[in-house]
Amino acid sequence: MSGGDEPLLRRVVLDVDAPSELEIIKLANELGRIKGVAAVYVKVEETDVGVLGLRIVMEGSIDFNEIRRVIEVNGAVIRSIDEVSVGEYILKG
Repeated sequence: MSGGDEPLLRRVVLDVDAPSELEIIKLANELGRIKGVAAVYVKVEETDVGVLGLRIVMEGSIDFNEIRRVIEVNGAVIRSIDEVSVGEYILKG
């Protein structure tokens, strides 16, 4: 864990804007290589001139700072955090 005081995420759902030339398979693979990641789901929700609107869902035992780093290195930006779960298991809400 970065900083030692942030809990590891069990599940996170992100709304991400990415450049349209971004290969989502590459992004999904890079996110999947983050330590503790058990599963990654990336869906193109919308397209605009030069921009992809992505929904990214990740589960595992994940450091959010590392998620943000990988997304930003790929030229994308987190627009919002739409769902998050922490703890021993994932609650369905």
